[in-house]
Amino acid sequence: MPLGSALLVATLAYYQGKVKRLGLVPASNMTVRGFCSGIDLGGVLMFMVGFGLLLCPMSIAGSLSDGWRTPWVPVLVVVGLLILVALAVYEKFVAAHPLLPTFYFRNATIMLSMFLMAIDYLGYTTTHTYIYAWATISYNMSPRNATFFS
Repeated sequence: MPLGSALLVATLAYYQGKVKRLGLVPASNMTVRGFCSGIDLGGVLMFMVGFGLLLCPMSIAGSLSDGWRTPWVPVLVVVGLLILVALAVYEKFVAAHPLLPTFYFRNATIMLSMFLMAIDYLGYTTTHTYIYAWATISYNMSPRNATFFS
């Protein structure tokens, strides 16, 4: 893998230098603000924090003594949802280079592709999560054979 990556990086570096020597790339000085805007750092941080605050309490709640009745669990879920709603508003009105452009959600091709990908993912994880246990219990497979099967 490192050799393949090195060849790819070397090829890209060669052609990047060639394009610069030919003067086909406009010269620009990148500022920290321009870089952060280009990668939509605000949107990425809101995305990470929103999903973190939404998913962490859901995974931890089952192991708590009071479970979902622990006061901070629903608060974190609500705050995570609010941040994700704020992310949508931020991406629509504030971000110069949005993480998820809003026109993606109006394009039927993109939405259908995302829906099909989600259905495929759910089908894959549903079958492959329990296939090892199913093979060992239903067909009395040894752990070795069940591992090969799954």
